[in-house]
Amino acid sequence: MREVTISLAAKRSAREAGIFGNVEARLSRMARRSAPVTSDLGNRRFQEFIMQVDDGVMLGVYRVDASRPVDV
Repeated sequence: MREVTISLAAKRSAREAGIFGNVEARLSRMARRSAPVTSDLGNRRFQEFIMQVDDGVMLGVYRVDASRPVDV
């Protein structure tokens, strides 16, 4: 995936999901390494995180609940 712009909302939701440190750099790296996914939460997946990316802007990131199935 190409570079994405990280929105303030995505940074906030990343912190709530347990991502700390240089959040913007981590989210950019996660987006580059992510795979397409079908989920109500978003359209990209990296490990246990789902990201909502639209038109090159990351709008949110959420930790996947192990009890909730996600189609990959």
